[in-house]
Amino acid sequence: MLKAIPALTFGVAIGLLGTSAMQKWLVNPQAIATCNKPGISDTHRLVTLTSVVGDTKYCIHTRYLAN
Repeated sequence: MLKAIPALTFGVAIGLLGTSAMQKWLVNPQAIATCNKPGISDTHRLVTLTSVVGDTKYCIHTRYLAN
């Protein structure tokens, strides 16, 4: 039983790091391309979120931003 706890903890940590890395690689180019499209660039902003793992970019409508 005691050997299973470190294995589960290690597995969860690897899974979380893998998920965040894949999110960064998949979301960033798509968000940049979407925000640069004509017509969308007027109403959307490219927002960068910074975390321990790295930066991630999102294309967000301006009505959801408080600026």
